[in-house]
Amino acid sequence: MQTLRLEVNNVKCNGCARVIQSGLSALAGVASVEVDLSRGTVTLTGDPLPNDKIVAALGAMGYPVKAPTN
Repeated sequence: MQTLRLEVNNVKCNGCARVIQSGLSALAGVASVEVDLSRGTVTLTGDPLPNDKIVAALGAMGYPVKAPTN
């Protein structure tokens, strides 16, 4: 199982977290999605994690990735 932690922009509320969780959970390979509002991070687990699709999906939802923090 892989883990990916991404720092993202614009994550400010529980609504943001729900949008991110719903959108990323639908991607193949993603088993779980956790959003930390205080840190502005999204942590995903899965196998395999489609990193390019995750970054693209976050950007399309309005939450561009700052940088990987693994």
